[in-house]
Amino acid sequence: MSADPSPALRLRRLRASAGIRAMLTETTVEPRHLIQPLFVTEAEAPEPIASLPGISRIPLTQLAAKCAELRLLGIHGVALFPKIDPRRKTAEGAEALNPSNLALRAIREVKTKSPGTVVFADIALDPYTTHGHDGILTEDGQDVDNDATVESLVKMALLTAQAGADFVAPSDMMDGRVVAIRRGLDLAGRTSTGSSPTPRNTRRRSTARSATRWAAPAPPAPRRSPRPATR
Repeated sequence: MSADPSPALRLRRLRASAGIRAMLTETTVEPRHLIQPLFVTEAEAPEPIASLPGISRIPLTQLAAKCAELRLLGIHGVALFPKIDPRRKTAEGAEALNPSNLALRAIREVKTKSPGTVVFADIALDPYTTHGHDGILTEDGQDVDNDATVESLVKMALLTAQAGADFVAPSDMMDGRVVAIRRGLDLAGRTSTGSSPTPRNTRRRSTARSATRWAAPAPPAPRRSPRPATR
């Protein structure tokens, strides 16, 4: 007796009509599922980003209005990326721990004037460092000091949570930083603040963090490139 040549599994039966598909579909993508990256500036007028046609950095004073506009479109989540004044950058990225820095003021602005907006805050040092890398470099400039960087990231995440961010989203490549950030938030009583790697770390290259790579001004070239690929 010959073997039955028909397929053992016929999934096309479950896609045979619009009614069946509507009843059985498991995944849908709607505006409410999206997170809009917003690039924030201290300038008084929007700043077009040449490498992102149609996208501009948004003045801090216009940020809440932009979030309200997005909510009318059904988009409730935003990821904020500040343009840091080069004069405030240091090798250690100290501006990241300034309680009055642009990123933290942007979070407060959104949560005060558009409280229904869900804020994802990027946690990384590269916007704040003169060399443009994600971490604090070793004294000889040959490597990234992983553990010193993680300490700064934990402090940065706590400040971000205190400012009102719903989620902290580390986008660097430091070993152990996700667990350290979660532990730091919990020990500080910020158990309700979510922690989630920025989409870039899940290889969704078209999402918020990969976009900000092109929106940020190019950093000065470091004297020597560290061995780990931190960006």
